[in-house]
Amino acid sequence: MEKTETLTFNAFKTLSVIEKDTILDTLFREETKIGYDILKKQAKKGELAPELEKTLKGIFDSIIIISSELPTLYNSIGLTTKKRAVKKEKDIPRRYGKSKIKADIKMQGGKPSVIQVTALKVQELKNLYVKLEARVNKRMFTDTSNLTDKDCRDINASIDTIIKKTKEALSK
Repeated sequence: MEKTETLTFNAFKTLSVIEKDTILDTLFREETKIGYDILKKQAKKGELAPELEKTLKGIFDSIIIISSELPTLYNSIGLTTKKRAVKKEKDIPRRYGKSKIKADIKMQGGKPSVIQVTALKVQELKNLYVKLEARVNKRMFTDTSNLTDKDCRDINASIDTIIKKTKEALSK
């Protein structure tokens, strides 16, 4: 005769079970569109919205505990997350454009992570660079004056500001 353990509610483990079970996933997706990675991080930090925590507790109490298979899955889930394997440089995509970033955001429920917002801003900066380079070259090599001296000074000051603000992050 097997000894049955009593399960105690844990939001992280409950989210993991929901993510792995297609029926629970479908039910849960009616409540929220936020990606599981973000929700699990919030659960680990204890920062889940109270109503979402209540929903998870309800799923835990009314479905996971009663199920014949889900308690085993629940107990098999550790609270530590696996660290991402460091990708070799050749495995990292050389280009990851705005459309791919937006597709990722949409796929995780529409709420971008901090790194995704930064990636979108870097894409904007790249577009700005291309436009500025074209204008500067046009001014240097033709008689057309599409940039005034004041414009050039403003551009220089902006670039200096970006360099100063990002120097520490890029030196890591």
